[in-house]
Amino acid sequence: MASLFLEYIIRAAAVEAVFCALFNIFLREDKFHSLNRIVVLSSCLMSFVLPLVVFYCSYSVSSGEIRLIGTNLFFSGAISAERDSALLCDIISVYLAGVVFSVLYRAFSVYHLLLTIRKSLLVRTITVSGKKARLLYSETEESFSWFNFIVIGKNDALKKESLQEYIVNHELGHVSMRHSADIILMDIAVALQWFNPFIYLMKIYLKDIHEYQADEYAVSCGADLKEYCRLILLSVTGSIFKRNAGSFFLGSAKDRIVMLTTSHPSFLGYLVKTLYYPLAILLSLYVFARIIISI
Repeated sequence: MASLFLEYIIRAAAVEAVFCALFNIFLREDKFHSLNRIVVLSSCLMSFVLPLVVFYCSYSVSSGEIRLIGTNLFFSGAISAERDSALLCDIISVYLAGVVFSVLYRAFSVYHLLLTIRKSLLVRTITVSGKKARLLYSETEESFSWFNFIVIGKNDALKKESLQEYIVNHELGHVSMRHSADIILMDIAVALQWFNPFIYLMKIYLKDIHEYQADEYAVSCGADLKEYCRLILLSVTGSIFKRNAGSFFLGSAKDRIVMLTTSHPSFLGYLVKTLYYPLAILLSLYVFARIIISI
């Protein structure tokens, strides 16, 4: 049972690596952010589902071959069974310890976030997409959003009114599209695959998509494009637009400006690229699904 569990974890990580690599090659630079968001989240889900698929097949052998196979398995298994069992227990113990640490770390982050929200001053209530969002001012330096809470940090509160409005609209984009729920789901996946570097890349890709969507929402609310791009550049050295989901570095700021200032590509071309997704599922099933042979 322990070996099956470890095998499942390794297969799930390998499937995630396949989806991450193909997404980076085919779709990461496209502007269809809503569809890319679905692709990233579903890819993480598929990485846990596909390794559970089992194919059964039968194979006929003679009685002499069965005796030979059984004899070989007996001698090889008797020699290494005890050693392998101890090693498996150690590996699974390390894995579970990593899961517990990852969960506790993220729980502490959420607790600190909620504590910041609780200490913030309520300014007004905003209705967006039929939901009420609460705008708060905080003594912290960072501005962020979490579900229906928008917290403006003290540095951003000193900006002129038009820039503050851009920041609020940006965070309203996160609230209206429920990006915080995505982060929680991705954090669960990260906790279960904490050893897998590709799951962290997928989280970065998802957070980038969130920022692209929030930028488009802010511009659609009437923000001046040039002034808004300058505001994004200021986030490289300042605290503007920083949120719990992650800070903004130079690379992501450049990507956000490029996404805002370039035209949408052909949707047909995007659909052609998404053909990699079913191919990735088939490839993962072929390589990583369990095969049980009955003789």
